[in-house]
Amino acid sequence: MSTQKPIIVVTGATGSQGGSVVKFLVQDGSFHVRAITRNTSSAKAKELATKGVEVVQADLNNPDTVVAAFKGAYGVFGVTNYFEPGEGDPGDREFQHGKVLVDAAKATGVKLFVWSTLDHTGEYKVDHFDSKARVDDYLKASGVPRVSLYTTVFFENFTGYWPLKKGSDGIYEAYWPLLPTDKPLAGFAVEDLGAWVLASFKNPDEWKNKDMRINADRFTPRQFVKIIEEVSGQSITLRETDDAVFEKAKDIPGMHDIYLNIKFFNDLLEEGKLDRDDNLTKKLYPQAQNLRTWTQKHIKALLPQ
Repeated sequence: MSTQKPIIVVTGATGSQGGSVVKFLVQDGSFHVRAITRNTSSAKAKELATKGVEVVQADLNNPDTVVAAFKGAYGVFGVTNYFEPGEGDPGDREFQHGKVLVDAAKATGVKLFVWSTLDHTGEYKVDHFDSKARVDDYLKASGVPRVSLYTTVFFENFTGYWPLKKGSDGIYEAYWPLLPTDKPLAGFAVEDLGAWVLASFKNPDEWKNKDMRINADRFTPRQFVKIIEEVSGQSITLRETDDAVFEKAKDIPGMHDIYLNIKFFNDLLEEGKLDRDDNLTKKLYPQAQNLRTWTQKHIKALLPQ
């Protein structure tokens, strides 16, 4: 497909991060958007095509398909999924997938690679953070011009992984054994993510070979419940998570890495050591949702009937 506009390839285009990037790039109109997906006939892929997005088949387990998909591209938004089912160790698999993206970008002369990443966690050993951080190290050593986009907790987790439950009495209950009630979290709306990626691609001289550390709000679970009550006018029962409950939660099957993830954020935020720039986040995208405005927008999803 020939195009006069610079081509931006978006990986994970049918997911939450890539989907937001596609949305902002399409709305802006400065770039030709090429979305790569394993299944071009999926409903989400077909929907992208109706918006003028070029949808191309590529599989991170087949590096040649990724190189082919990157040909002619000015920029790439790269994201991988640690939690995607697959063979072998998930951290090693995610690193290999990220390496495939970086190698393809280098082979095809990509001018700017925006990588969605997380921190090295040291003694916390949060595997799904460290695997992305290892890719970031590889990217920085590769010589590919890059922006490393550091994120925090998705607000959307509260309508997905951590929903409120409605009791038989009609009262909603918030019970988050993996979220200590009075310890701080940092978060943003993943639906806004594309705004910061767009800022990178539109201002490459400003952002090339730099880290962009975004975060829209800081809050405790107790504060979040209060926001929901104020927005909805409904009383929410908060079952508190103290240190003992939190420690037990690490033994919930499949949740140990999430436990470490939350502990990492809790501790670094309490110590003032989490490296994020809330002011820059809002400067780059003044319309960024904070937790209250996001709650106002999504109150029906937060309180399912």
